[in-house]
Amino acid sequence: MKKIILSLFLLALSGASGQNIDSLLTNFLSVHDNKTIDGEPAKCEFETVARIAAYYSRYSPAEQKEIAQILSRPQTDTSVVSPNGKFRVHYNLNSSSSPKYDIAEFLIALDSVYDKEITEIGFPMPPSDNGAGGDDLYDFYIIDLGTCCYGYTTPEVSLGNDKYTSFVTLDNDYGSGFYTHGIDAAKVTAAHEFNHGVQIGNYIYRTSDSYYYELTSTAMEDFVFDYVNDYIAYMGEYFRHPEYSFPKNSGYDLAIWDIFVRDVLGYSAIVDTWKEMPNHYAVQAVDFVFNQNGSSLKRGLNEFGEWVFFTGFRAKPNRYFKDAAKYPLLSIYGWSGDPLFSEQTVTLEPVSNLYRNEIVGGDTLITLITNGDVNGALTSSYRTIDANYRLYQSQSEGIEITPDLSYDLTSDLLEELSVLHFLNNDLAGATASLETTSTVYPQPFRYGDNSYLYFPLSKGASETASLKIYSLSGRLLFAKEYRVNSGTSALGWDATELSGNKLGTGIYIYVTEKNGNILRGKFAVIN
Repeated sequence: MKKIILSLFLLALSGASGQNIDSLLTNFLSVHDNKTIDGEPAKCEFETVARIAAYYSRYSPAEQKEIAQILSRPQTDTSVVSPNGKFRVHYNLNSSSSPKYDIAEFLIALDSVYDKEITEIGFPMPPSDNGAGGDDLYDFYIIDLGTCCYGYTTPEVSLGNDKYTSFVTLDNDYGSGFYTHGIDAAKVTAAHEFNHGVQIGNYIYRTSDSYYYELTSTAMEDFVFDYVNDYIAYMGEYFRHPEYSFPKNSGYDLAIWDIFVRDVLGYSAIVDTWKEMPNHYAVQAVDFVFNQNGSSLKRGLNEFGEWVFFTGFRAKPNRYFKDAAKYPLLSIYGWSGDPLFSEQTVTLEPVSNLYRNEIVGGDTLITLITNGDVNGALTSSYRTIDANYRLYQSQSEGIEITPDLSYDLTSDLLEELSVLHFLNNDLAGATASLETTSTVYPQPFRYGDNSYLYFPLSKGASETASLKIYSLSGRLLFAKEYRVNSGTSALGWDATELSGNKLGTGIYIYVTEKNGNILRGKFAVIN
């Protein structure tokens, strides 16, 4: 085996105990002995392969020999080049490990991966391996992986600055034991693993952000081959525990985060986040890009919590996730006590969404509390936030949810938290029915560039109309009645709160009413 495997990663190993590296080796050898973990097929063994290589020098000579054999490029007797000339696929022609799906179709699929991830989304091609696979094309190896996993990307030669050349290994048939089979499984695995090559070849490999590597690679499966929904089979863990901090997740269950980012900010935001990865942890990089787009990770995560709520039978056609009806439902638990009678204390993990439900007057009220504490999610400073929540059936206390219900949230780190409410499986109060029926102008509104925002009014004769502005959490920021006539089609506002303060950068909600007809929608402000 090439000497590069012996010095594959120059990572900090001081935190790895003997027991940890022994457990890692046991898992590594078990998986590659065609076994599954907890009865579920491993989607990708990239993290295990990368970590085992990092600790290679700590193993005995016999263990190193076994590891090196697995990490080496597979020996095959045949190779072909994809039609666009970007990929070389290696396989055995006549053996039990030969591909059981159509190689010609797979080669075309690889070109689709390139067209989507490189040409359309805008990622750079992984760096050349300097002829390690016979030429400078990016290499895929197809062998019999049994039920080990769908595939894995092996980092190979260090390029410095925690970047590496790589190659991909895929299964030859994806038979029983996998959620998706045959050529469809091969296609999405190619999209997934190739993106790992993009990540570690152009940006960085960092073990503490492994969830984010898998999150993006799994999202690529849907971006390239949206008719293959293998990723949905792995979403259950997040839907069971949205209250867990993002870095606690495997990443396979969070592909929907990048799907959400694509839908609200575009593919460029995903690429821009990866550009920030060499200098920042993943949550910092995401927050930076959201700020560049006039928002923040906290605001984005709160809106993401709204999207995640509307799945399964709650899915709304043509809104939120395209495949929302196919997604599982959130596991939502009740408060430990009754928030109408006493404050309820919750502990919130950083970069997480906590949902709680309560029956109020026969209605189901679900509260979403977002903890957008970016610094708290960093490996060197993991911290939780305690918050107290209380409901009131009174207009004189708290922040309005509906005309008959309000809430109060207190915390020493309140600035890190956001709140959203759902009533009877819909957005509550001012946040309900937010289909934009007409255009708000200008969008986004920028202080200094613009003097007024204009909000649409319904048609019809009337002498008065009203405008209300709310935060995403439902807090009333502005309210005013206007004298109008039948021809008035918009209301102007100078974008200052009742207190006279300017709005912060973010997304807000407007509600206009004229002659009993209500229009609602969202608008953006950049301060």
